[in-house]
Amino acid sequence: MFVEAGCESCTFARETAAAIRERFPALLVTVVDIGEDDDGLPEAVFAVPTYLLDDQVVSLGNPAIEDLDSTIRSRAEAAPI
Repeated sequence: MFVEAGCESCTFARETAAAIRERFPALLVTVVDIGEDDDGLPEAVFAVPTYLLDDQVVSLGNPAIEDLDSTIRSRAEAAPI
C-alpha cells in the first residue's frame, strides 16, 4: 500500500492496512510512505493511496474493506498466501 503524509485518505488507508493484517495474518502488508521512500516507486503508483497485491494495482483510492477482503481471498484461492 502506498500513502503519503498529509493525505487525508491515507489515514483511512493505514487503518485499512491494520484491519487487513488482522484478517490475514499470513499476508505481508507493507505501507510505504512515498515521501520517505528513496528506492523509487513502481510505475503503477501515480496517486495515493494505491493498493497493490502481487505487484498489481487492486485499487486507486480506498476500496470498501469488503471488496479488498474479497479480492485477497480470490487471489489466495488461486495461489495460497
